[in-house]
Amino acid sequence: MQEQSGGVDAAERPPSAWRNRDFRLLWMGQTVSIFGDRISGLALPWLVLLSTGSPPATGITFAAGQLPALLLSPFAGMAADRWERRRLMLICNLISALALFTLASVALLGYLTYPHILIVMFVLGSASIGFLVAYGALLPELVGRRSLASANAALEASDALGTVAGPALGGALLQLLGPALALAIDALSFICSALTLASLHYCSNPAPIMEEPPPFWHEASAGLRTLLKLPSLRLASICSVGLNLFSASITLLLIQLTQQRLGLSAGQAGFILAAAGIGGLCTSLLANRLTHFPWGRLAAVTLLVAAGACIWLSYSTHFWEAFVGNGILDGCIALSFIIVGSASSAVTPDRLLGRVNAACQALYAIVRSAGPLVLGVVLTKWGTLPAFICCAALLAGLALLAA
Repeated sequence: MQEQSGGVDAAERPPSAWRNRDFRLLWMGQTVSIFGDRISGLALPWLVLLSTGSPPATGITFAAGQLPALLLSPFAGMAADRWERRRLMLICNLISALALFTLASVALLGYLTYPHILIVMFVLGSASIGFLVAYGALLPELVGRRSLASANAALEASDALGTVAGPALGGALLQLLGPALALAIDALSFICSALTLASLHYCSNPAPIMEEPPPFWHEASAGLRTLLKLPSLRLASICSVGLNLFSASITLLLIQLTQQRLGLSAGQAGFILAAAGIGGLCTSLLANRLTHFPWGRLAAVTLLVAAGACIWLSYSTHFWEAFVGNGILDGCIALSFIIVGSASSAVTPDRLLGRVNAACQALYAIVRSAGPLVLGVVLTKWGTLPAFICCAALLAGLALLAA
């Protein structure tokens, strides 16, 4: 690969995103929302199981939440490129809050039905894809392309903190308040995020509406065409899709490792999964110090270390070996997401940021759905060791592609 930094490898260290007042507000709202999402990650399946008593129904419920990413991404991308992005994000947050408050209220009153749950999940998924697409388009404008790595690192650190502390907080709230009130707390986190968005001084400039707009599908597919046309963007997107495929699959593989290979208790397995957040937090704090390196080489080294951590995990026989291995693995994956995501945003044309992000989100939804299914087949037929080797091969392949 040619030495292209995508705006990330400037000779001098880029300014920190923390100096930007609007980014600090955005980060605050996102951090609160991340912890709310971790609470819902426990409360929603718990509520579905209590209401239906059916694990397959739980799976269908979460599939309903993924469906909008496939169906509505083109519309979300066009909206993010035509409308004011901050306002679009604010509206999506309010829709999510209203949907969760509705679900919590009906559950508390004892009138909850399974169709209602499916409708709410579809609404939440629709609001989520609208928010994510607009957010990915707004961030480069908000902080400037030279500060993208710093901004992504800060947000990745919040996600890592949520990984470490979120499940414990969610479990405590679930035990104290029950799933319905826990979901209401997540709704409040969306309102908090909306308030921080309303406090931003920055407003994006939507693209002017053409007198004779192009055909719908031509405009909607502009993001995908741009992904395929620009070499640097295409490469970064392939790496992002591969990382999403890996991330969607690794939790199932780690649970299989801790239960069948190591024979650990549920509490010990939880600590091993929490190691991911610790590793992610450490590398997120270091990310801004590495921005002077070419993004391709840095991503290649990081992905190769992650592939090595996969091999380490495949041969681990004790708790601490798995704990350290998962910490290193997720630290490298978090850093890779920061590097690749920053490079991708840095080379995307401003007028197409929304539609390119929408195309990426649709691809991510496909691999996030397919990844656990494929891994389940590999685990059933060949076991844990070959599955880890397949994951390591995926990361090594991405590293060679990025180098």
